[in-house]
Amino acid sequence: MTPTIVEQNGKLKMVLGSPGGSTIITSVLQNILNVIEFDMGMNESVTVPHFHHQWLPDEIKFEPLFDTITFAGLRKKGYKIDQSNSRILGKVDAILVLPNGNLEGGADPRGDDSAVGF
Repeated sequence: MTPTIVEQNGKLKMVLGSPGGSTIITSVLQNILNVIEFDMGMNESVTVPHFHHQWLPDEIKFEPLFDTITFAGLRKKGYKIDQSNSRILGKVDAILVLPNGNLEGGADPRGDDSAVGF
């Protein structure tokens, strides 16, 4: 769901989407930021742990294996942290256009997806 097309400087940069109900927007945004702001490749981006926050319940849900270094700072600001085993926080499948024009697919390992090329 939520098929997303991202352009940069008027050219296609990536396409991505995710099922997941209320976690869709968070999952898609995290992957866009992972690539644009944190210079991750698409496969790395869809593989790293996810987090999700919404109005109700008012807590930040983190997948197990998430780097907990920022938890103390978040708690200090009043955020409730939930690391309990939970449902999958989105399964993103995506394609990134590399600077040389090649395509890099990313298939989220949380599902039964795979990325192949031709």
